[in-house]
Amino acid sequence: RPYSTEELIQLIADIKTTIPRYCRVNRVIRDIPSGNVVAGNKRTSLRQDIQNELARRGEFCSCIRCREVKGQEINVSSLDMNDLIYSSNGCEEHFISYNTPDDRLVGFLRLSLPGPEAPDHGIDELEGAAMIREVHIYGESLPVGLEKTGAAQHAGLGTALLAEAERISKEHGYSELAVISAIGTRGYYLERGYQRGELYLIKDLP
Repeated sequence: RPYSTEELIQLIADIKTTIPRYCRVNRVIRDIPSGNVVAGNKRTSLRQDIQNELARRGEFCSCIRCREVKGQEINVSSLDMNDLIYSSNGCEEHFISYNTPDDRLVGFLRLSLPGPEAPDHGIDELEGAAMIREVHIYGESLPVGLEKTGAAQHAGLGTALLAEAERISKEHGYSELAVISAIGTRGYYLERGYQRGELYLIKDLP
């Protein structure tokens, strides 16, 4: 038989408390019109129902989506930088993040340091390079070059995260740092010392 709505709420609430801080739960349940559901849960607001259940229990989910700062004003000087290290597929992964005093996530960078057991990617320009897999700053979106008091965007947090990634990479013996970039953000990295490679932007780490 299918799960009842209450069973789903209890089960997923149990699971949500175990999700690592470096993961993001984009979708709790598929948005299927209730008229197309033959049996089982028909509530499309299940995410909010689960959040209410966690609040009732006095528990919380620490995933990225549940902690992200959204449009909340921030005080940059009060932020803490944290480096959460874990292993994945032969690589040492660093989830470097800025957090508010009440543990809201303002921004993060994913840094991957391939080890001897990492899979062979077959890409020459990545040999001996550490890899930035993602950089994301939350908060109110602002046009490039525009600053706003209390906004996380364009407060220098991305630049600081890049500098920390470079420091960690050099400390671990890597001579280059690579990042894959969309066309719209390519200039951001070029201004910070990265050079265009065949597939990636590469920065030498002297």
